[in-house]
Amino acid sequence: IVAPEGWQPRKAGYDSLGDIRISHPCRQVVKGSQANWTPEALPDLERHFWRNITLTPPLYGADVEASLFDAPVPGCGWNLQRLGTILNTVLDEAGHELPGINTPYLYFGQWRTMFPWHTEDMDLYSVNYLHFGAPKQWYVVPPHHRERFEQMAKSLVPQLASSCGEYLRHKDVMISPTQLDKYQIPYIKVVQRPGEFVVTFPGAYHAGFNYGFNCAESTNFATRAWVPIGARAGCCK
Repeated sequence: IVAPEGWQPRKAGYDSLGDIRISHPCRQVVKGSQANWTPEALPDLERHFWRNITLTPPLYGADVEASLFDAPVPGCGWNLQRLGTILNTVLDEAGHELPGINTPYLYFGQWRTMFPWHTEDMDLYSVNYLHFGAPKQWYVVPPHHRERFEQMAKSLVPQLASSCGEYLRHKDVMISPTQLDKYQIPYIKVVQRPGEFVVTFPGAYHAGFNYGFNCAESTNFATRAWVPIGARAGCCK
């Protein structure tokens, strides 16, 4: 989703990000082989990423509890600080604030930082906005191919699958598009650039990586159509 010309989430720009601190950056160590895990063109970079996924672990500033959007303006949507969906209504009435669920997270990425395959908590919708920096590569499996994807993943990482019925919610499985092609799993590829939103739907498995230093912001939301989906969603125990 591309914002209209002239729309901006932050009037002050990004030269100063205030007191935002990445308190617990994570080093992403990748193990494995067989496709389960600086050229100029993005397709070349994409191939380079998958060929070298197990090399020196990059550092990812993930799950930073903050927002770069200005304070919400009444009547103006698309502000990740407060989207105003039924998820906000229900959690506000219950007095609950769940970081990353009804409040946003920031993600400071660099080349080769990644987000492994997963669906959102309780199979919620998600929205991700790329504030600045290098593009972000996405791979998305449509919800109606979810079971086929899960069967493929179980055959590739049986040890993880046997350890937890919801092991894919641990976000530690990275499967290349080569494997998706091999198992004939349909998927969508999206390159997100600064100023663009990406919305994922309930039950849609997604993964991806960053092409360089960037900053993204994301949160979850819900619609009435999500309610029966959320009621069926599994949880990691």
